[in-house]
Amino acid sequence: MFLQISDLEFNIFFVLTIILIVVKLVLCLFLGIKIYYQKKEAGIFHFGFIFGVFIFVLCMLISRIMFFYFDFFLTKFHSEIYYKIPNLMVWKIAMLINTIGATVFIFITDLKIFDFKLKGLLAYFIMIFGIIQFIYPVNNSQDFEILSYFDLRFLIVGIMIPIYFFYLAWKPSPYRIASITLGSGIILYILGALITAELILNALAQIRILIYFISLILKVLGLFLFVYGVSIFTVKFSK
Repeated sequence: MFLQISDLEFNIFFVLTIILIVVKLVLCLFLGIKIYYQKKEAGIFHFGFIFGVFIFVLCMLISRIMFFYFDFFLTKFHSEIYYKIPNLMVWKIAMLINTIGATVFIFITDLKIFDFKLKGLLAYFIMIFGIIQFIYPVNNSQDFEILSYFDLRFLIVGIMIPIYFFYLAWKPSPYRIASITLGSGIILYILGALITAELILNALAQIRILIYFISLILKVLGLFLFVYGVSIFTVKFSK
C-alpha cells in the first residue's frame, strides 16, 4: 500500500480492481436473489446465516468501491498524502464498513453454525478494534502506517473461522463438503489479501504485477468457494 507504482502498474491494478468489484457485485446479487426467493417461499424474512453472508459481501463491495476511489482518484498510490483529509476519512469509513460486515458475518456464523460456542467474543473483538481504528488520531504518514496495522485483526478471523469449519468437517454430516469449501474460500481470500502486503511487495518488487495477478485469482476463487459453501449450508441454516 505504501509503494509508488509506474503508469503501467497503475493501469493494470485499475483493471484488476474493476474485475474484483464486478465479481463482488455479481456474488452480492446472487445472494440477494436467494434471500428474496427464500422469503417468498417461507412468507417471512429470517435473519439467518445467508443474510449474514449477504451483509458481509455487500460491505466488502461498498468498501472496495471506496478503496478504489481512494487509491485511483484521491491519492493515486502516493503514500505521503494518505493521511490528509478527505483521503483519510474515505479510508477510515471504508475500513469501518468492512468491520461492520465482518462483525455481522462472524456473529451470525457463531450463532447459527457454531451454536454460539464463541459467545460472540470474536465479533466483539473485531468491532472494538474497528472502532479504535476509526477514532485513532492520524497527523502524519507514520501515524497512518501504525493505523494500518489494525488490519491484522482480519488475519485472526482468517485463521479462527476456517479452523472451526474444518473442525465441523471432521464430524459425519452431509455438510462436510460445505464446511471444507467455505473454510478453504476464507483462507484463499485472506491469502490473496496478505500477499499484497507492503513487506512482501518490497521484497518481490520485480514481480509485483505477477503478485497482484495471483492476488486477484486467489480472492476471486476464494469468494466463489465461500459463496458456494454458503449456498449448501443455506438449506439447514437459513432460519
